[in-house]
Amino acid sequence: MKRTNKKLIYKNKNFLLNIFYNKMKTLLKLVKNNKIFYCIICLISILILIWSLSRNNLVEKFTDSEKDYRLADMIKSKKFRTNELKKKYPIIFPNSIATEYMKRTDEDNDLDLVIDIIDKRKTDIHKRYNNYIIIHLRTGDVIDKTNYSVDDFLNKNIKYENNIQYVYPLSYYKKILEKLEKNNIKNILLISGFHHKGNHLKSIEYIDRIKGFFEDNYYKVEKRINNDPDDDFIIMCNSKYFVKSGGGFSRMISNIIEKKGKNVIKL
Repeated sequence: MKRTNKKLIYKNKNFLLNIFYNKMKTLLKLVKNNKIFYCIICLISILILIWSLSRNNLVEKFTDSEKDYRLADMIKSKKFRTNELKKKYPIIFPNSIATEYMKRTDEDNDLDLVIDIIDKRKTDIHKRYNNYIIIHLRTGDVIDKTNYSVDDFLNKNIKYENNIQYVYPLSYYKKILEKLEKNNIKNILLISGFHHKGNHLKSIEYIDRIKGFFEDNYYKVEKRINNDPDDDFIIMCNSKYFVKSGGGFSRMISNIIEKKGKNVIKL
């Protein structure tokens, strides 16, 4: 899974420079007034800011493709976990699941380790969706960078340029609906994210059309769109009932859910 909106620490360099300048002025005043303790605190703050600025400058040198966060790819195969990326991920995504995975193993697809990582990161934010049916929708480039309309995606089985079907039509969700009616959960969470910058109007319309379909069938539907991919991953991996989309990211989540003894709604 790629995400260009993965949150980096201290994005605004001008903002940091202003803080640095103000901290230096404060430090000089404290030195003049002989306030040693406060001088030390201020100096520590300045050192942290210097580290942040140097890291920010380093990240800016990476290409856009290097800044893509590829969580599933980093877990599933060594061909993606190159030595170069192993060095860059701790800089670009220092606290991410992918970085922790690479620090702890070089094995492919170690789902037991993934479960250990996400269980330790789970908070009340993730637990709030325990009694939801969680549906992953693969959107972004696989919709927006094609010549197909939203109606096309909703009415046909369309494969992307790599011959993989990522986006499912409405007929798929109609069959899923029949299976969902067997349980008493009426809350649905739709999770999706965009993989590249650009115009995402088609993706947004597709998500809203799927949302409207379930609402028309008396489900209460919430959306979680373009949030932190690690948080999305943790939420989905802890689903009681999960509906996957096409692609390796959804497939990995499905495998983790089944390994944990929960339910993946399949056709």
